Amino acid sequence: MARHLADHQRVRLFKDRGSVGLVLKLSDQVQPGIVLLPGQRPDRETVGGTINILRSDRYTDIGEGATYQSNWVDIALWDDAARLRTINSVVLVIVAVVLIVVVLVAIALTNLPADLARWIGCVRGSG
Repeated sequence: MARHLADHQRVRLFKDRGSVGLVLKLSDQVQPGIVLLPGQRPDRETVGGTINILRSDRYTDIGEGATYQSNWVDIALWDDAARLRTINSVVLVIVAVVLIVVVLVAIALTNLPADLARWIGCVRGSG
């Protein structure tokens, strides 16, 4: 399917997990229909988002590591709506991390009185 994209256009790579904005570099060294996205890029090639959002949920068959090397993504021109979707994806990740931290702190605090009582009992018993 022809996308009618040109070299140096701002584009959005996306999938159900989120999107990232980049500057397109066309090359005859990469097959049509394939996106090559090096892990390190200069800031001038980044429009918005992080490429980690595009990785798959699956794990590698050896070592159960992240599958960065092979993912299905779609590509389209970057626009203001894409910018908002990317910002929303990042905000959702931040909110999820904050909620996890709050839950972990709450769990730690609920165990604190028992731990403190045991510690005080040990200190009193040692004297």
